Amino acid sequence: MSKTGDPQVRHILVVDDDRTLNHACVDRLCRVDGAAATSAYDGRTALGLIAEQRPDLVLLDLGLPDMDGFDVLLRSRHPHRYQPDVIVMTADNDGRKVLRALRAGALSYLLKPFTMAVLSAAVRAVWQAHSTIAALDDHPSLVQGDIDHVMSTLRLVGLGGRDYRAPKGIAQSTLTMVRQALAAASTDMSAGEVAVACGLSRASARRYLQHLHAVGLATERQQYGRAGRPEHRYTSTER
Repeated sequence: MSKTGDPQVRHILVVDDDRTLNHACVDRLCRVDGAAATSAYDGRTALGLIAEQRPDLVLLDLGLPDMDGFDVLLRSRHPHRYQPDVIVMTADNDGRKVLRALRAGALSYLLKPFTMAVLSAAVRAVWQAHSTIAALDDHPSLVQGDIDHVMSTLRLVGLGGRDYRAPKGIAQSTLTMVRQALAAASTDMSAGEVAVACGLSRASARRYLQHLHAVGLATERQQYGRAGRPEHRYTSTER
């Protein structure tokens, strides 16, 4: 748990010596995703802030000016110390580096350049994975389907690209159509509006929208009408 004073606020540390990108990430995470985000521009400062602030998540560049980003990753994941989740963000697409990062404990590997919507999706997938795992406390006896759901949620952390594969029960082609309709809209949409746009039933549209919200590809808000019954409206995080 982060030391932000509010247990509901997630604390993210952005470690990148590119100050423009660093500040853009911090602004997006604070303004859109409601996190408490802090900047570090080198490895030693990052390690100090990890020990002092105990962030929930570290966004880590590998090309730091004072030390290898892998050293920060390994030292932040020491088995006898507090271990934040880590998402690597780098322009290095060497497969050996990707494998090395994952083996060292990184949850995801985002290739630069990426959009702020992609960043938000990856971060929200981490939060969703934690929620899914926390729910296991209420289910001491699991069937294989429960375990498969948890593992698929963890795989959603790598949502950076648009080649994300839907889990069982969600048709990839329909999901893509709903994602595109939501991303192209100039305002938020209800399940009924998505149903009309995509030629789906309202129930099917709602199921796909709820899935996009669960994996961080859409935000949800409630709008109360005249009858007092709330309408759920959705906005794409991929715009």
